[in-house]
Amino acid sequence: MGLDLSHFKPILKKDNEEYIDFISVETLSINNYYLEINKKFISTFDFGENEQEDIIYFESIGSQRKGMKDLFYSDFSNDNCYFELKDFLKAYQYLKADHISSLKELQQNFETNFIEKFEQGKSILFVSW
Repeated sequence: MGLDLSHFKPILKKDNEEYIDFISVETLSINNYYLEINKKFISTFDFGENEQEDIIYFESIGSQRKGMKDLFYSDFSNDNCYFELKDFLKAYQYLKADHISSLKELQQNFETNFIEKFEQGKSILFVSW
């Protein structure tokens, strides 16, 4: 399993930027409140062949690969977004040293890039494996 955790905040895409992460509005619709307060960030992405989708562009605030206890996989869902500080704090409890990083390094990264930079109504914890 290749676990990735990302902390995202919405941004308006600038014309000169080549690549910015985005999430479909359909995916974000699990939290209508989030969509309502961030509706100014909704854009339409053209996939070609007359396929378009409403999306929100995001900047990456923090990321982490691996380093979680096995129980994390049953308590969080793959390819899912989490919007509340309590979810960020809950994820923090599952940190586990791995072959790349010590527990202290993982805790410091998570505290600095996920918890301290959390902004209610803007931050998303995106979980993928």
